[in-house]
Amino acid sequence: MDKNTLVIFTSDNGGFARATSNAPLRANKGSNYEGGLRVPAIIKWPGGGKAGMTSGIPITSTDFYPTILAAVGQPLRPHQHMDGVDLTPLREEAVRSYFRQCVVDAFETELLLSQPVSFAWDWTTLRADELESLDMHLEFKVQRAGPVHGVACWFDVLFEGTTKSRWLTTAPGLPTTHWYQMRLVFERPMRCEAGETVKGRMKMTALDNQSYAVTVELKGKGGKAVSGEWDLKDPYYRQTIYPQPGYTKEQLARFYGEPPA
Repeated sequence: MDKNTLVIFTSDNGGFARATSNAPLRANKGSNYEGGLRVPAIIKWPGGGKAGMTSGIPITSTDFYPTILAAVGQPLRPHQHMDGVDLTPLREEAVRSYFRQCVVDAFETELLLSQPVSFAWDWTTLRADELESLDMHLEFKVQRAGPVHGVACWFDVLFEGTTKSRWLTTAPGLPTTHWYQMRLVFERPMRCEAGETVKGRMKMTALDNQSYAVTVELKGKGGKAVSGEWDLKDPYYRQTIYPQPGYTKEQLARFYGEPPA
């Protein structure tokens, strides 16, 4: 039975208010925020694909019936599942599409495995054609062992005045503005050890849609490597999660009307 049974663990809605916590998602059952709508969907499918795969494709419980029919080799019955679709053909493509989205939110500095690598541009002298292709060589010194899930990006801007200069920073761990950090998440992480040197490159190529296509290649010790590509015009916005790391009490009160629980 263990080798021939499809098991689905899910729920119909988020947890009830005051009875449970949906953290880090905002709100609860009955809300249109993620805390009310987003629920686990864990599937144990012997022979259905590589174990440990994740997907960000939006699904609903009405999709389970036609998907199960297809999984066990039975013909679909559209008159019985008009509101559901068979998800099995989308599995591989959904994973690829999901990991092409850059993640936009604020995150804790404890997620970082190394110190950042910086690149500087002088916007007073930079030409427009120089922005069509940006090729950045990366070299990181891993400070603690762990899986490299991706590359985190943010920017700082120096405003040089005649008498004073001011920095605008979007770095993690600092009070957030309407700008957030961006993470380029790999489909398959690469395990690294403390003290290891990881080298690679990040290339940004300008597109006609006023955005960039980004590719990242990293190589670690022993020939291991990881890579990915992302479309910055199609981000995955997660900054609605409550509360965001780095928010001040004033920002929490202004955006949410209450202090964090």
